[in-house]
Amino acid sequence: MRNMFIVLLCIVTIISGCVQKNYIEYLGIVTAIGFDLLENERIEGTHIIHQFDPNATNISQNISSQGNTTKGILYKANLKTSKDLSFGQLHVILYGQEVAEKGLMRLLDTIERDSDISDMLYLAVSDTTSKEVLAIENYEDAPNIGVYLHKLIKKNIEDEIIPDTTLHEFLYNYYDYGSDPILPVISTVNGKATIQQLAIMQNDQMVGAISTDDAFFIKLIRDQYKAGQLDLSIPQEVMNQKTESPTIYINLDEIRSRSNIQLTDMHNLHFEVNINLKARLLEISENIPLDKEENVKQIEQYMNKYIPMQLEELLQKLQQLQSDPFGFGLIYQKHTGAEALKEDKWREIFPDISVQFNVETQLLRSGIIR
Repeated sequence: MRNMFIVLLCIVTIISGCVQKNYIEYLGIVTAIGFDLLENERIEGTHIIHQFDPNATNISQNISSQGNTTKGILYKANLKTSKDLSFGQLHVILYGQEVAEKGLMRLLDTIERDSDISDMLYLAVSDTTSKEVLAIENYEDAPNIGVYLHKLIKKNIEDEIIPDTTLHEFLYNYYDYGSDPILPVISTVNGKATIQQLAIMQNDQMVGAISTDDAFFIKLIRDQYKAGQLDLSIPQEVMNQKTESPTIYINLDEIRSRSNIQLTDMHNLHFEVNINLKARLLEISENIPLDKEENVKQIEQYMNKYIPMQLEELLQKLQQLQSDPFGFGLIYQKHTGAEALKEDKWREIFPDISVQFNVETQLLRSGIIR
């Protein structure tokens, strides 16, 4: 028994001596990467690196390098730091607009196959260059801009202001023939990174952008709200009473919704979307008595007309861009099979579809009157 114990102890000692030790002070934790297009199709990569070295005067580094591939860019970045770069905490990949317009998969192929990198990181597009955004020094209480961007995107997804934009979600929509990805567009406003728009993609290429207000309507179709919110303006005449302002502003919160999409006419490519929406009327800009059921009904009826109009307007814009973030192609695919939509077939069909949007709104209770 004693001899067995000695043998086991020797084996453990030998194995532990073979394990590579990564002391945290020797590591450069990469929290964000940016990619920008240069001349001759070369790519510039910007790495935001967090370091735990107690002797360092700055806990964050910003390293830029150039190359033709992601591995080539990483190799050049290693020449500019004494730290061992670690990608296990990579939170955000940011693409300059020119890169996004050319296509992301050239720079995503290696990343998606890297087992050290989580597919729950966020993808985003800069409206200028990623390098400009990653150079921002105002990142609130975050340790660096990479962590700040992660918090910014995550918060707006959890608040149901923008759809989910993880690498996993992007790849799901990219590889599926019947839907297209969407990504947040990061802008620099007064020296701070903000989400201003959403990038509309054709496969992996950015072909346009929509406002964050329009993002509400995309999520309304492709997902469901559990606690969303919406600002709405209503013409005075809708309420059938005089107010100080010709426009009445309301805020809805605790929005809960469900949508159902059906292909009702295969030959004529006609879809029908039924949306049930419940919300709390939290705030209204005019002194309108909301204890009267008639007033609440008027707002509900207005929303039942307003939302389909906004959806139809957004649909037409997306049809012009030949991009389907709604996912109507997924419904069509159920009737035809995936093979029928290969080689961008849905891209040719989508501009010709028609959709009947039906909305049923229920305002659950009233809130503040201003």
